Formats: sequence, C-alpha cells, structure tokens
Amino acid sequence: MIAGDTDIIKQFANYTFLNSEHLTNLTNRPIVSIRRRLRKLHEEGLLQGVEVPFEPAVHFLTRKGANIAASLGFQDEPSWVDSKSPLTIEHDVQITKFHLDIAAKLDLIFWEQRRGELQDHAGELSVNPDALFGIRRGELSYYFFLEVEQGKETDYVRGESSRMKKVRAYFEYANAKKHIETWGIQNFRVIFLLPTWQRAKNFRDKVAEQFPFRRFWITSMDYQDILGKIFLNPKDETLHSFLD
Repeated sequence: MIAGDTDIIKQFANYTFLNSEHLTNLTNRPIVSIRRRLRKLHEEGLLQGVEVPFEPAVHFLTRKGANIAASLGFQDEPSWVDSKSPLTIEHDVQITKFHLDIAAKLDLIFWEQRRGELQDHAGELSVNPDALFGIRRGELSYYFFLEVEQGKETDYVRGESSRMKKVRAYFEYANAKKHIETWGIQNFRVIFLLPTWQRAKNFRDKVAEQFPFRRFWITSMDYQDILGKIFLNPKDETLHSFLD
C-alpha cells in the first residue's frame, strides 16, 4: 500500500461498497489510476470484489483492510464483509448511491449501515433497516431509517406482505419510543426506496390505508435530484423534500 491508497481505504470505511467510478468521483483521480490501485489492493489482500453484469465490479474491505482502516482512525473498530453474492450486490450499490447523494448535497452528521448495530425490536416485531442517518439543517437535526426495496411485495402472512410488516414494525417502534431508548433521537422518518415511481405510488396508497402518517416517506430509485420534491407520504397528496 502506498501513501495515495490511504484515501481509497478511507472511502471504503465510509461507504462500504464502491466501484471504480464512485472512487474516481470521490478522490478526483483518473479512473485508470483508480483501477490500477484497486488491483494492487486486491493483490495485497485489503479488498475483495464482486463482478456485476454490464457495470463496474464492486469492491469492499477484507478483514485485513478493515484492520488497517481502523488503525488509521477511519473506523471505530474494524468492520468488514466476509463475502457478497452477485445476486444481492445491486441492493448494496443502491445504498451506496443514496449515501453518496446525501453526503454530497446535505449536511450529513451520522450514517450507520452495519446490520449488527442496527437490528432492534419493538415487541415481537423486528426492525432491521439498511441504514440510519442524520442530517443537520440550521440548528436542528433530523434522523431517517432507510429501506431499499428491490423486488415485489412477497412473503405474505395472513394477508400482510413482508414490506407492510416493516411499516407496522416502525409504527410500533415509534409508539414504544425505542428510537429514544436505543439511539437517543426524539423522532424519525422512514424512507422506502422502490424500483419505479409507479410502485412507489402504489405502495404509498397501500400504506395510507393502515398507517396514514407523515413518518413514512416513499420514492423511487430513479429520482433526479436528492434535494427535489421526490417523496410521497401516506398523509397527503403533496410531494416533499429534505428541504421542507
């Protein structure tokens, strides 16, 4: 590892799953240089990766790489992924895309996506988000759980899909004030990212039947501007934004 690799390791500590294009934008280095350094970091056992059809390969820290990241102060403690399936990596890349957009356009004060840290319960219901993050606007801070929903609604039990079960779990989580107990935050919203705008609208309508609350923000993965009015909610017909 050379001195210039330190910034690359830092980006992986921050974002977990990255491809060469992400790193080029984050480091302002030519993509040829980034690809060369990625190969060397793989050879040194600091990174591993997953091939993605028609897209750049996705890379992430190994245990050795995470130990170095922690020793450099980029992680509180080493955190790494042992392996990743090509079948699920698109989900992780979508989390990265959202994270990058938030960090670029808003005052991001907190981001956590380690599943072991995030999993919680509200009674018998499990809350296991893809991420929890906080942003600052002026003197106020706002917190959001993120749920990236790649597929269709499935796993129905007594007429309730696994996706709607997540909504109910967050509703109970808020009622039980577990967000205060676990995270010390006074309130939160939940963002659901769905594959298309039509699916987002359909899901908003479904949520509105049982949980017509502003807590739930729903949008599609093909949003144009993270600062735009891109969020539906079950309470009203108005589109909302992070700047509202």
